Amino acid sequence: MQSIRAYAYAKINLTLDVLGKRPDGYHEMDMILQSVSLCDELVLTKAETQGISLSCDRKEIPCDERNLAYQAADLLFRELDERDFGVSIELKKNIPEQAGMAGGSADAAAVLVGINELFSYGLTEEELCKLGERLGADVPFCIQGGTMRVRGFGERLTSLPDFPKLPIAIAKPREGMSTAQAFEKIDSCKLVHPPVQQVEDFLRTGDIPTAGLYCGNVFMQVTEIEDVFSFCRYFHTHQAIFSMMTGSGTAVFAVFEQDHPAKMCVKGLIDAGERAYLCYPVKQGVELIREEDAR
Repeated sequence: MQSIRAYAYAKINLTLDVLGKRPDGYHEMDMILQSVSLCDELVLTKAETQGISLSCDRKEIPCDERNLAYQAADLLFRELDERDFGVSIELKKNIPEQAGMAGGSADAAAVLVGINELFSYGLTEEELCKLGERLGADVPFCIQGGTMRVRGFGERLTSLPDFPKLPIAIAKPREGMSTAQAFEKIDSCKLVHPPVQQVEDFLRTGDIPTAGLYCGNVFMQVTEIEDVFSFCRYFHTHQAIFSMMTGSGTAVFAVFEQDHPAKMCVKGLIDAGERAYLCYPVKQGVELIREEDAR
């Protein structure tokens, strides 16, 4: 049977601002996102029977309509009025949950891109992004990936020059926070807004250390999770260029100039029983490999 393997890359926020709540209930965002090599892995296979079958290597992950990967397949088939086709999706989770790294959105993006390729539907990237908007604010970015400034509720994307291939260390606190909880806190606080345009300007010149001085995440102003700040301090004492929380939390990333200190940081955290990852910037949100399923 025909299969496609999809690598769904996580994202980090190089900077993140929330400008307020819109009349439609969404929040107006202004942020710079970067795809990183930490990824979930999916295998999509044409099924002999109609419908969607989803399995996951993590028992606590729902494999029905509650899962964004399932929702993405269902949305695409319904939008194209495809009633005679089915797909089997095998999902291996590597991106931590409640981390601010768009794990669910990355999976949804990979399903949209993968099914479009597997069934030769011929939808453009723009059309896939329009569908992705209906699934979540991060899905359009996860479809395209790379380095981008993202505005609106996630639908206005502007490509930026590729981020240098510098090592990025990531640490995930044990405690998580849902996106809904994070935005509730944001709505009740007076925020100090990071200068997103200045970050973009320095990124365009390749001056990463100066860009890092201006990077900020407004969600760090409302989080009460002490590990977020202790991980930032840990990275800074080990030669990180800059470090902060990504998304609405709670994962913390740090950009380094050299591999060795980044690797030692990750090793030290893992040896201490923490969840930590070493990754690098990537230029796409989804990578596909077509393969013949020997089963």
